[in-house]
Amino acid sequence: VVAKVKQIVKGNDGNTKAVVEGICRAQTRELRKAGGYYECDVLTREIDIEGYPQAKEEALTRVIIDKIDKLINLFPYPSRDFMSKLIFVENIGELCDLTAANILVKASDKQFLLEHFNKYERAEALINILGREMKILKIEKDIHKKTKAKVEENQKEYYLREQLKAIQSELGTDSESDELYDAIMSKHFPKYVEEKLLKELGKYNKAPFGSPENTVLRTYLETCLEIPFGKYSKDNTSVANARKILERDHYGLTKIKER
Repeated sequence: VVAKVKQIVKGNDGNTKAVVEGICRAQTRELRKAGGYYECDVLTREIDIEGYPQAKEEALTRVIIDKIDKLINLFPYPSRDFMSKLIFVENIGELCDLTAANILVKASDKQFLLEHFNKYERAEALINILGREMKILKIEKDIHKKTKAKVEENQKEYYLREQLKAIQSELGTDSESDELYDAIMSKHFPKYVEEKLLKELGKYNKAPFGSPENTVLRTYLETCLEIPFGKYSKDNTSVANARKILERDHYGLTKIKER
């Protein structure tokens, strides 16, 4: 691009940025180093294509504007200001350049359009790019929608749990639930047992206070907590010891004792 430097800005990070105004497209013919900068010979190209019917240019213009309108509506915060500017653009080449500068995100897409000197080919390329961007934005919108729904569901669940805690606190039942939870976690049950007890504890928390279901669930949890999971007694399976116990407690049964 042949451009005029309008302003040079030096940032605090030491980098220098230039604000330029484009004049026309060009092709580099020769590049050479000159001291601390580069010089190049360029071939400027201004193509005025004859033979294209006015109807085709108008059709391309309508398709581009329609796609831009649909694309803008997919933005999180759509702005109609850009659409109002397009009304006053009569040349399809300028329309493509203006769209590339304000709508397209990827620098590679902008460069791709910049390299099309034929404004009609540029318009067709822009239509394809806009179509691709619309598909991407629709997928992004669906992803954001699903994510937002999931977040809202989690927030709703959190809000309801906090309400439940407040109600239980007023009824004086929250401490009992906490005690049961702590007792379950401190027992170091097998995973399947722990998951089952926590599930039943959830039912207990939701059951109306003082209801038969509430009482049954609490009794069930307390009974399970009394079971000595993982604790084993040492058994004496000696035949001599068994005979000794039988001699002490039973008279006779000689044949059984001998076995």
